[in-house]
Amino acid sequence: MDPLELEDASRRGFCQNSHVELRRQLWLRIATKTACVLMSLVLVVVIGLTMASQESSLLPANVVKRAREIYLAELSARSTPADALHAARVFSDTLINTTRKIWAELAKDEAGFPPYALVVTGEAGRREMSMYSRMEFLIYLLDCPGSFKARRQFFKSVSDFKFLMEAASIGVDLLNQPVARASIRSFPCTVDHAVSRVLLGHDWHMISRVLEGNHFSGDVDIFREVQKAIHAWMNEPLERAAAAAPTHDDSAELRWYLTRMPNATLGPYLKNHIEFRKFDRFYRKKYPTMREGIPSGRAWEIKAWLYDPMQDFIAAEVFELQYLEDPVADAVSSNTGDRLEWLLREGVWSEGKVRRGLQALWTILKVRTRAQARSDGTKDAAQVCFSCQESGVFEVPEDLQEPLREAVEWVVCLANAHNDDPGDANPDC
Repeated sequence: MDPLELEDASRRGFCQNSHVELRRQLWLRIATKTACVLMSLVLVVVIGLTMASQESSLLPANVVKRAREIYLAELSARSTPADALHAARVFSDTLINTTRKIWAELAKDEAGFPPYALVVTGEAGRREMSMYSRMEFLIYLLDCPGSFKARRQFFKSVSDFKFLMEAASIGVDLLNQPVARASIRSFPCTVDHAVSRVLLGHDWHMISRVLEGNHFSGDVDIFREVQKAIHAWMNEPLERAAAAAPTHDDSAELRWYLTRMPNATLGPYLKNHIEFRKFDRFYRKKYPTMREGIPSGRAWEIKAWLYDPMQDFIAAEVFELQYLEDPVADAVSSNTGDRLEWLLREGVWSEGKVRRGLQALWTILKVRTRAQARSDGTKDAAQVCFSCQESGVFEVPEDLQEPLREAVEWVVCLANAHNDDPGDANPDC
């Protein structure tokens, strides 16, 4: 071969080898960088998932779920009423603190709100919630003359609060939340107006909720003014109450009672009417069956048949001491255990009666919570039975059947004390 041709061939081979080497190095660099990027992405994903798993345990929904699991386990393990009531208080406090954090996030711009107080009432206010009890709230404002813009901002936050609570699987009832633009403008701007509109309005459910309220958030001084207004209205003559009633029908009913009790004040009037209106349905629909003994195969709602009547009868006893006695007793907690101890301390109920009451409350909480745990958790009123095979009905375990029947007997005993037939009454229960 010609030396020139040989040189040209060697040059072409060298160039081809150089191009191959360059391409190989280029692809190697690309593969190395791609591998580094992929490893970085994997690391980011792993760290993100780890942080998400740690933070998710602090989300309200997960906190509530975990609290319910612990509460159910605690109630199942507790064998004394004191321990079980303590578990109910801890569970209630956990949910209340969780909801306070939700509201605190929404109320960061509180400077734009009118002066307000949020009050928790019902089972949450008593600190004896069962697994799926709904939390009830009342709203009080002190903003005369009111700014519609500030009110609208506040009530928008209240609506968001309810939405976030529902997202955390906590049922909420904002009992006096305005829903229309006009009702936002006409919402009471003084504590006295807000209290009187409820106490004189003959809505017995709302009246009992106002009397049982506890401070949740906002200005605690406004809540204290609510308590003062309640006590002041209890001593007001019915004539002034009739003049301040929110509707003509409310005023007419107060005046009709005034013609028969000329010197009556609002306190005794409310006590008598609350007992009659709230107890009437119980005596007509549930009391006869309970008195004869609830059939084993019958399904019944433990909240409506036992828990609510028990609360009403105890509240009636406390009402007289708290609002009608002279001097008026110091404020007492709306918690049932505290009320029973107070009735014992004041000498109203005997030690045996209070002990049976605590045992009944413990049994009711235990059965109701376990019944709700077996349900889908969408409704508070769980049905139970002593012996049945109905779908969606919780069959009471054998170890709780006798305590539950004793709780029924104790509530019937309380009902007998308020019955028109004095022969049924048993003061010791």
